[in-house]
Amino acid sequence: MPGLPHSVYALFRYRGLRTISNCLIGNLAASDFLLAVTVLPLSAATECLGFWAFGRVACSVWLVVDVVGLEQSLTLPGQSLGHFGAVV
Repeated sequence: MPGLPHSVYALFRYRGLRTISNCLIGNLAASDFLLAVTVLPLSAATECLGFWAFGRVACSVWLVVDVVGLEQSLTLPGQSLGHFGAVV
């Protein structure tokens, strides 16, 4: 996980790294990092406690971020493989 923010930082910092493939990798890194920072701690706490202890609003926000983050993590690699297959 420590490498994910560094990947995104490198894309912002170094102009030469901003290729299409690197931007896809950076997008996936950002998505995975946000998922790890926002969703996983609340999921771990819920598993340890055995119940949701963060209120209704947090539950709704957590659910949306979880679904969108998971969708992003599953869709981007699939798209990348599809583009790779089309090019090669």
